[in-house]
Amino acid sequence: MTPQECLNTLQTKVAKKIMLDAAIGLFLQELKALHSKKRYQRSVKSVLGQFSAFFPGIRVDQLTREDIQRWRDSGEYAPASRRTRLTDVKTFAKFATFADWAHTNPCLGVKAPKVVLGAPGVLNPRQAD
Repeated sequence: MTPQECLNTLQTKVAKKIMLDAAIGLFLQELKALHSKKRYQRSVKSVLGQFSAFFPGIRVDQLTREDIQRWRDSGEYAPASRRTRLTDVKTFAKFATFADWAHTNPCLGVKAPKVVLGAPGVLNPRQAD
C-alpha cells in the first residue's frame, strides 16, 4: 500500500458513534472475558468510571488530546497515581481505536507525570522479618 493509499484509508475511516459510558462498559466486559484479575478489573472500573463522569454525555470519537490532558491534571492525586490512572485510560483509548469507536487515539502525545523516586531506605531487623 502506498503512502497516499494509507492516507486515503485513514481519511475515509468512519468511527462508530458510541457514548463513552457505553464503550467503557463494553471494554470492562472484554477485560472480564479475558480473565483479567478481579483486582485489576475493579481498579480499571473505578478509574474509567471517574473518567466517564468527567465527560458526561460525550461520544468516544469526540475526545481530544486536550481533554485527556485536562482530566490527567484534575484531582488531588500524587504523580504515581496520576501515572497509573493515565495508563488505564490509555489502555481503554487504544481498545476504543481498534474497535473503530474513534478515528485516532486521543491519548497519543499525552505524557505521564514524572515520578521522583527517593533513595531506598534501610530496614531495621524488625522490618526485615
